[in-house]
Amino acid sequence: MIVPLPEIPHKIKEAYEADNLVVFVGAGVSKLIGCPSWRELSEKVVRDCATNLSYRESESLLQIVDPKKILSICKQVRSSEDDFVDSIRNSLVANETDLNENENIYQIIKDIGTYFVTTNIDCHFDNKFSRIVAEESEFSSASINDDNLYKLHGSLTAPHTIVLTARDYLKRYKDGNRIKEFLRQLFTKNVLFIGYGLTEFEVIQHLQLPEQTADEPFEIKHYILDGYFQGDQKRLDLDNLYYRQLGIECIGYEKDEKGYKQLKEVLINWHQILEERPPLEEMQAQMDMIDEEVV
Repeated sequence: MIVPLPEIPHKIKEAYEADNLVVFVGAGVSKLIGCPSWRELSEKVVRDCATNLSYRESESLLQIVDPKKILSICKQVRSSEDDFVDSIRNSLVANETDLNENENIYQIIKDIGTYFVTTNIDCHFDNKFSRIVAEESEFSSASINDDNLYKLHGSLTAPHTIVLTARDYLKRYKDGNRIKEFLRQLFTKNVLFIGYGLTEFEVIQHLQLPEQTADEPFEIKHYILDGYFQGDQKRLDLDNLYYRQLGIECIGYEKDEKGYKQLKEVLINWHQILEERPPLEEMQAQMDMIDEEVV
């Protein structure tokens, strides 16, 4: 049954206790503070192109399903690359009311994980880290630092690193790129996807596919949080038929009352539960004491 506050998967607890949990943050988290979704961003940019497009051209662009294709066209339509970047930057400004209400979401996420990766190009999470890694040359598969924020698709603070268009994706994920090796290493750990739809093949192609036998289901290594209405259990089950082939399980939470904002309630609840659990060393010491008393 889909409930507002789902239980924490055992592997997430283990990875948290071992200081080895990767949190992968997507645009859905920025949406909590009033930033647009991937689709909404593309629509905003089309409206900003109004002086360069006829009404008919704008409407035709909005009929395109793929936001990446829309943004790729808009970048060519804008009079300069700076205009395009300014349009993106202005579209990713947080809503003041939402920001005041939900700004602490980033600290909650920071407290849950050990390593942090994002496809977001906005800077709302940046101040929680000592170093922002956005340049392709800075990614390393040899070591992943727990005080770095790894921005797979670049940052608005360095516009030349931003990945939005089809051409940007091809350049960022070309063969021999350091980011591809980084992702392969990253996915050897347990990953919790938050606010990320796992629709970008450029990212998910680096998942380590789980083995399957006639007697055993797919081994689950990663988890994704997503909102569903209470009557959507069948949809969640179908989604998991897809995700489990990738070694991922979708943890659905009920969004009937608060919509996507229920994500914050889930994370607050998980944070409280995880913080209450004693670290592994303390648990082991307690078990040793019990063993001694039994002897």
